[in-house]
Amino acid sequence: MRVVDHPSFKNFGLDETLQALKDAPIGEAIFRPSSKGLDFLTLSYKGLPDLIVHVAILEKDKPHAAALGRRLE
Repeated sequence: MRVVDHPSFKNFGLDETLQALKDAPIGEAIFRPSSKGLDFLTLSYKGLPDLIVHVAILEKDKPHAAALGRRLE
């Protein structure tokens, strides 16, 4: 579980994310913890009616392990 104060961030796994975006409008996005580790987030968004895209985002300049990085790449 990550503590991120942002309305688009959810502590969801892949299955929960797919379910949440299934009936969402195109362009809807969820930021969530990444399975790559604590230095990553995943952006999942609905690109087309049957396409959900997942993008790994590297967090840099983290003040501590549980914090959100100051730079996202």
